[in-house]
Amino acid sequence: LDSNLLWYSYNGNSDAKCDNRYDQNILQLYYLLKLFHVDPNRPFNVEPRNLELDKVLNYCNKRLTFESKGDEAEVLKLLIEMIYSFFPDLRKVSPSPLVLDKDVAQFPIMNGGSTSPKFVSHLIQKAIEDGMEDGKLGHLAGRLYLLALKKQSNPVHELNSAVACALLSSKNSHPPCLTYSVLCSDPLVLLKCELIIWKHRGLREIVLTVLLNLLDLNEVEVLARATTSSDVKNELILSRDALVVRCLLTLQSGVSEIFQNGASGNYIMRDKKTLALLRSLVTRRRGLTPLVVKQGLPELSLNYLIEFVPETFMDADILLLKLQEKILSPVERLCVADAALRIAIKYGVRNEEKAQQLAFAAISVMVNSFYIALGPTGVSVNALREENSEIDVCQKCRHSLFRMIKAMQNIHGNRDGLKNECSLALSKLAGLCKQEGEVKVQQKRSTLQHIWDAITMSINAMGGRVQV
Repeated sequence: LDSNLLWYSYNGNSDAKCDNRYDQNILQLYYLLKLFHVDPNRPFNVEPRNLELDKVLNYCNKRLTFESKGDEAEVLKLLIEMIYSFFPDLRKVSPSPLVLDKDVAQFPIMNGGSTSPKFVSHLIQKAIEDGMEDGKLGHLAGRLYLLALKKQSNPVHELNSAVACALLSSKNSHPPCLTYSVLCSDPLVLLKCELIIWKHRGLREIVLTVLLNLLDLNEVEVLARATTSSDVKNELILSRDALVVRCLLTLQSGVSEIFQNGASGNYIMRDKKTLALLRSLVTRRRGLTPLVVKQGLPELSLNYLIEFVPETFMDADILLLKLQEKILSPVERLCVADAALRIAIKYGVRNEEKAQQLAFAAISVMVNSFYIALGPTGVSVNALREENSEIDVCQKCRHSLFRMIKAMQNIHGNRDGLKNECSLALSKLAGLCKQEGEVKVQQKRSTLQHIWDAITMSINAMGGRVQV
């Protein structure tokens, strides 16, 4: 685009009308986008996102107010629709409302530049530099950001890039210089925000809104790559969403440690918009739940995922296939079985037949993993370790075993088929405990006693009794 043209300041005067360079740039841009649409793999194509299309849109809209008829107006309308077809984020956005405190809602909203990207990003940076001591700055920044999204004069890509850079700043560092194309290529860079930003509701609203926008655009960019197979593209997107889900679960479940006043403590965050993003990712990305649980989640995070994301049951078929894979390690297999059993118990009433299949596969893994959870025979200590790690395999398997046994206490209602399957499995475990009852190692005898007690409590909760 010709940098000498006044794209933003066009006001319909006669001098601009006589300048044919505007029309020449418009026709060249339309030809470029049309060619890119017909054959995106052509080697001489130009990446449209590198062009300053917000300037062109501003010029076209202003010119249409002065010239609403004729061939020139038709070309302008075609170009506008062509740009929107490639970049829907440039359209006017209607964001979700941000509920503000009464005192914050009374802030005077200044006219003029108050909702400009530069002003909003400066306000965010100011709130971060002040250490969020006055939460009103963060709330005001969140309110101004949503107002800025509604203004058509503020291109979404310009606003989000400025805001994202401000969110990545800190007390001791200036905002990084990141273009919108870079953010679209790597939206996970937003996860580098300081934890104190996630604590504040106003700034957290901004992060989640920008993150969701960048994730959608990144998916379009990945799927448009011609040199990559479809399977690799899906794996890339799935891995990306798995990382986002793990981070959001860590925040939502309250296991994040935030440094405050010289002390470190657990901060519990419950946010409906964060939960909505979690459920959205799990819903639209099949196989996300098995991938996340296979990698291992903290107990609080796994509890939160199963308790508040019912869409995990949509992955029941994939969980069933994952339990049958031979390449899983014992720890990974039990982690998947633990989550699968609890999902089947929690949401199995939606499809009892599928829930029983999933529960049976998980219970089979639990019974077959009894000896590895107990530990190797003839060794008084746990000697099994993962490669290049100090994590005790037996202890992790034992922890998952106890959680699965305890989860069976939550089977309620008329679910006789599931109760019978669980009772049979627990009876088998009780028989294995009795067979190993003569072991002389004190640590194993204590473990066997704990397993027996957990089995007894779960069977009693289901209304049965131990049968060996």
